[in-house]
Amino acid sequence: MQQQPDYREIPTSQIPAMRLANLGFKPLMPEEVMLERKGKLANVLLEDILLSQLRKL
Repeated sequence: MQQQPDYREIPTSQIPAMRLANLGFKPLMPEEVMLERKGKLANVLLEDILLSQLRKL
């Protein structure tokens, strides 16, 4: 018997998000995201933050 996928929000998105928060990730306010996207609503990557973090590696 094949197991059905779990589509509940808590185990599929909220718990993983809380784990990321424990790794030092900071959630951004919608206004901050808009500024980081530089007016490009389709931008998924926040390039300035990404570059800043990559430089730390």
